[in-house]
Amino acid sequence: TLRRHAAAVHPCHYRKWCDSNRFDSMLPEDSKKRKRIEKDRQSLVIDHFGPEDPTTKPIPFSEKALRTAALEWMIATDQPIQVFKHPTFTKMLDIASRANRSIQLPSPKQSRAQVIKMFKQQLCSLRDRLNVTFFFFFFLFFSFLFFSFLFFSFLFAFKFTDILSCSLVGPHCDWRSQPDM
Repeated sequence: TLRRHAAAVHPCHYRKWCDSNRFDSMLPEDSKKRKRIEKDRQSLVIDHFGPEDPTTKPIPFSEKALRTAALEWMIATDQPIQVFKHPTFTKMLDIASRANRSIQLPSPKQSRAQVIKMFKQQLCSLRDRLNVTFFFFFFLFFSFLFFSFLFFSFLFAFKFTDILSCSLVGPHCDWRSQPDM
């Protein structure tokens, strides 16, 4: 209703205000005229492309550019100076250098999920290794018990008390010939 009032009573003042403030006139007749012009105008190929953004252009490779970017990254992320000598860092750069187009690193949310997944995989592999080790110790323990049982049953079969009471030195000790107690 305000637009209709402005169109009926103050069209000149409203259009003058729109021009001075770089505002599109919203009067009904001006809106219809604008839509008609846009509909009649044929689109050009240039209209589909926006202005070129200089930040999207890849930086050409040079040793100086790489060193500068690496130092800027080290300072911005508060990394130690030794990070450039770390094998995982050099591995990452080696992999990235073989890319034939720009690389996309994961978002923080994706990185977090991947770290959690890797942690769970490490826990599973550790659990598997410990189960094998536990089984091995379990086997050793019961083998020890079994052979201990055999040893003591052997001793009791030959009257363990007679063996202990006999002197083991000399031919006079024949524990089999002694009477049972």
